[in-house]
Amino acid sequence: MKNILVLIDKGDVWQITGTTIQTDDYVVDPEMVREMPIDVEGREIFDYIKARLPAAALQFSKDLSGNLIKEDLIEIEYNRLELKRANMLHKARSYVSTRLNIVSVFDIFDFLLASNTLAAEGYFISSVNRREKYLDIIETGKIELIDALESYLNSMDKLTVIQGWHKQYRDFEKNIHNASTIENMDELYRVFVQIFE
Repeated sequence: MKNILVLIDKGDVWQITGTTIQTDDYVVDPEMVREMPIDVEGREIFDYIKARLPAAALQFSKDLSGNLIKEDLIEIEYNRLELKRANMLHKARSYVSTRLNIVSVFDIFDFLLASNTLAAEGYFISSVNRREKYLDIIETGKIELIDALESYLNSMDKLTVIQGWHKQYRDFEKNIHNASTIENMDELYRVFVQIFE
């Protein structure tokens, strides 16, 4: 378990948009996070950041080396709308990230392997020709190709779900940036999470 700061690139500084605890089944993008030490000082700064985020934007220099301390933080008072916007985006990213564990690296590998196996035999499946290609593959009677098709279809089902979630998140992100009231943002988030229920 790791204490994690979730970050947004703001040019010369990182802006902290949230805090989270990373576990084995909750994966975060390593490019956009900073791991905090679990020692007493690290825990104190983590708790301080967590408490300050509702009231202020917290940033620190990208040139910072070593452990983050309070003196490294640049605090910018947020207007309530910008704060809500940043928090809603963080909540939505976290919400989606916890559901991404339905697709593993093995699923992606299976999809690529099956696609390559079928392509090597001349079967290029598209949304236009898929029924025809499925039948062509089954009619060959070749176990290797039929197994590859089954693997392709199983992994494609999982990837299609993730593709839909990605589109929903991007739409939510655009709508949050265009929202003009806190109430509107709350409603957008409520509708967004219903997609996953």
